Parts: sequence; structure tokens; C-alpha cells
Amino acid sequence: LIAKNKAYDYLRNKTKEEEAIKSYVLNETNNINYNDEYTNQEKLLDELYSDIKSIVDSNVYNIIILHTVYNMKFEEIAKEQNVTSSVVRGIYHRGMKKIKKELNYEKYKKIDY
Repeated sequence: LIAKNKAYDYLRNKTKEEEAIKSYVLNETNNINYNDEYTNQEKLLDELYSDIKSIVDSNVYNIIILHTVYNMKFEEIAKEQNVTSSVVRGIYHRGMKKIKKELNYEKYKKIDY
């Protein structure tokens, strides 16, 4: 009877260990794929920001990033730069028009927004 219970305990523990190992391996595999995908996204975003910087000057770039990435309102940006909101809005729209004209959008279709 003792040997039988010991055998059951051994099998139960062995099954738990196998499940833990399988779970660990699956999690690590998923993390590797996710990390690779995240790294690719990060690289594409870095390239996008770099390309935008090469198209417009730094002031225009800052306004575009503050408005699109950080969701700042034109009024907030204007207050920060000591200009009117219509000046900021104009700079933003002219910059976006230039980016739309010169940026290769095909290159960035894989970015998850």
C-alpha cells in the first residue's frame, strides 16, 4: 500500500513538472516572437522619425511630434513656444503636407499604430 501511494505521488509530481516545463517553453517561445516583433516595430518607428526629421526642420518636427504622438493641442504647443495657436496650426499643416508629398509610405505599412 505504501509503495502504491509512493508511485502515485511520483507520477503526480512528474506530470506537474512536465506541465510546468511545457508552460515555460511555450511562454518563452511567445516572448521571443513578441520581442522580435516589438524590435521590428521599434526599428520601423525610429526610421520613420528619422525620415520625417530629414524632410522638415526641427521646429516643425517638434510640433508634429507633440501634436500627433503626445496628443498636445495646438493651443498648448503655442503657449510653450510663445506664439499664437494659428501659427502652430499653420506650421503643422505645411509640415504634414510636405511629409505627405515626400515620405515613402509603403515602407511603413507594417507599423501597428
